[in-house]
Amino acid sequence: MTQQDFSLACKVAIAKAKSQSVKKISIADDETFAMYGLDSLDVMNFLLELEISTGTVLGDIDIKEYNSIKKLYELVKQSQKEK
Repeated sequence: MTQQDFSLACKVAIAKAKSQSVKKISIADDETFAMYGLDSLDVMNFLLELEISTGTVLGDIDIKEYNSIKKLYELVKQSQKEK
């Protein structure tokens, strides 16, 4: 999955988690989820939606460490290399 595809999947997942239109989601890949206004419940819903849409199992991740689309993509990319 390319970074652009992953970014779009994240934005769709955020839209679903926040019950908004994806057109209203304007988060930069390096902007933190907290800066965007996602609370802990939003983040849990976002990660669940992301796992469903991408087929990637994120498991128990430290969202404070992987707190942006860019950092999450790096985690996914690294885990795919290890397989």
